[in-house]
Parts: sequence; C-alpha cells; structure tokens
Amino acid sequence: MLCVRGRVPDQIKVLDFGLVKEFTAPADVGLPVDGALLGTPAYLAPESILDPRRSDGRADLYALGAVGYYLLLGEPVFESRTLVEACVQHLHNAPVPPSQRMAGPIPAALEQLVLRCLAKAPEARPASALEPLRLLYEAADAAQWTRGDAERWWRERAPEVARAVKLGRQQGSTPGPRTIAVDLDRRAEG
Repeated sequence: MLCVRGRVPDQIKVLDFGLVKEFTAPADVGLPVDGALLGTPAYLAPESILDPRRSDGRADLYALGAVGYYLLLGEPVFESRTLVEACVQHLHNAPVPPSQRMAGPIPAALEQLVLRCLAKAPEARPASALEPLRLLYEAADAAQWTRGDAERWWRERAPEVARAVKLGRQQGSTPGPRTIAVDLDRRAEG
C-alpha cells in the first residue's frame, strides 16, 4: 500500500489482506478443516464456495482480481448484507466493469485484467500469478509518475482518507468483510 509517511508521498507499507489463513479448529468445536469453507466472503472464488477441496491457485487469482477491483473503486466487487448473498453473487453475477462504476478513466488493459481474474470459470483466469504481473507491466505504458504527481494526488485525496479513517474509528469494528469458516459437510442440501 502506498501512503504518506513523514510528509514523503508514496511510501510503501506491506499489508496482510487476510486472504490466506492458517486455520486450526479447536477439537471441541467439531469443525473439520478438510470440508470447511475458509475465506473472506468478498474475495471468495466460486469454486472455493462450491467445493473448497477442488480449488487451486486460480482461486487466489480470483481474490487478486477482487482486491484489484477494490483498490480501483474503494468498493467490493459485490455489495452484500449477508454471507449467503455474497456467495450467491460470486457464484452467479458478473461483476460490473470498474469503468462503469467510476467517474475517472481506467486503462482498458487494467480493467480487462481485473475482470479476467474475476472470471467465474478458473480456466478463464490467467494461467499463473506471473501472467497478471506481465500484463500489468505491459499495461503500464503511461507517463512517468513523478514526486510532484504523488504530492498532488495525496493533497487532493488526503481529506477523504482522513474522513474514512475517522468514521471507521467512530463505528468501532468495521462492518466490512470478515473471515468465515463454514462446515460444508454439515450444511443442509439445497
């Protein structure tokens, strides 16, 4: 994540988005790890919802697309009020292209990459994590980003960021995505 640190713009911070979790259920809970749906609903790939045992690295590419979507818009791919609603949308709804939800321009190649990562079928996503990296480098044929550009960007957006942080503190725990665990072997059919 880029931030302003010591009045210097575009300082890099490493964050944990919580997309990967090591899950060890206490024995008394009775939740087997093999047969549990684990993840943050806003970033779950369709195959991770249907049969987590069959998901592979392409589920991580779906999550990458969901994170990219969020970074572009500041909003998740799908708005939902419940876990079930989030899962249904990831299973059945096509994401609205970011350019249709955002006032400013988005490079077409970047939007295509994010949407490709969000493909419902794993085989329609990039073949590996190296492919999005390569496509991002190819798409980044924009003009050189200068320190002046960074200072201007932060000056224009800092009040909005400060408001969002203050609002989050006032509300206490954020109502946003949470990591969940669902015992798929015990769920009701249908």
